[in-house]
Amino acid sequence: MLTGKDRDQLQETGFSCHSDPHSDICVSTKQLRIDTQNLIIYVCPNKADSETQNKQFIKPYPSKENHLAMKSVHPLKIIQATNSSLLPSCKFHHMVPAIVFSAGGFSGNSFHDFNDIIIPLFLTSRHFRSQVKFIIIDFKPQWVRKYDQLLKGLSGFEIFDPAKDAGVHCFPGGVIGLKYHSILGVNCSDVPSGYKFDDFRQFLWESYGLNKLRGMFLKPNKKVIVLISRRQTRVFLNEDEMVTMMGELGFEIKVASPNEMKNLDKFSRLVSTCNLMIGAHGAGLAHQVFLPKGAVVIQVVPIGLQWLANMFCGRPSREMGLKYLEYHTELEESSLSKSYNRHDPAIANPSSIFAKGYKTARAVYLDGQNITLNIARFRETLSHALELH
Repeated sequence: MLTGKDRDQLQETGFSCHSDPHSDICVSTKQLRIDTQNLIIYVCPNKADSETQNKQFIKPYPSKENHLAMKSVHPLKIIQATNSSLLPSCKFHHMVPAIVFSAGGFSGNSFHDFNDIIIPLFLTSRHFRSQVKFIIIDFKPQWVRKYDQLLKGLSGFEIFDPAKDAGVHCFPGGVIGLKYHSILGVNCSDVPSGYKFDDFRQFLWESYGLNKLRGMFLKPNKKVIVLISRRQTRVFLNEDEMVTMMGELGFEIKVASPNEMKNLDKFSRLVSTCNLMIGAHGAGLAHQVFLPKGAVVIQVVPIGLQWLANMFCGRPSREMGLKYLEYHTELEESSLSKSYNRHDPAIANPSSIFAKGYKTARAVYLDGQNITLNIARFRETLSHALELH
């Protein structure tokens, strides 16, 4: 997790922090005393420490470049004490290290859950072999329940809510914050045990028992599609026609509603038995992490969202070992055609709209656009997907 001078400092003093544009992370091999009520972490002194008491703040959510997300992340105060008399007494003693992170930010959105928390948590904690305790600030019971299987797979101990388990908890060491690598990605050179995305996929499949299920339910030579269905924005207005056409091509279609995607135990099983995932640009496509390697992802790219589509889905898909296709909607397929002609800057030059700020662009392209696919044209993309698989 730490390299270069940061790692040298950790070996010399037992405590070191690293900061990059996305995340802040501190590692301690010395005792940590964590006041969960006041969100203060005390680092115990040793002879090598400076006589000057150091204080710093850290928000343990790896999206520091996103100011909107960080507004809902509470800061932790870290105090490197100069002597033991400055430390609070321990109320609870723990025999394994702690990892402290936040479930604030944009948690609750499937993409951000995996990108901002689950993958960084896997990379930060996996090498502890479950011998680590999680302290989750900005605790959300519903979020913890949703990802219960994954959290249990990374920690062999009960997760506690700082608000309920108030007091000073003492740990033999630990990690504060999570290390971010890339969008839905893993940089194996930055991981203590050299993990790759395949290792994360294997962890997911083990956590939900998917290997056995895939063998039981995947039919030989059967092409199974999971269609990510949206209900509020970027909706497929002719979804029924899409399903009919896909059936004519010999596909078995599983239409996944937003409500179905909330239950990961069931939804992960469904996705793992599919050969192909289709969806308009959006958070639901993050569930491609459950697809088997070599499956095909077709992202329907609404007008104005090309660069976002490639950044948040296209490039990660390819890095996961998936086969990736894009279907670019034309003006006649977009509900924007009712408000703009093809010469309007909103259609002809989307970058000029983004230049006015993300909030303005979001209102136009993300929140204000639905899709009526040209079935004949989309059929050609599906035929290409069949050739790839």
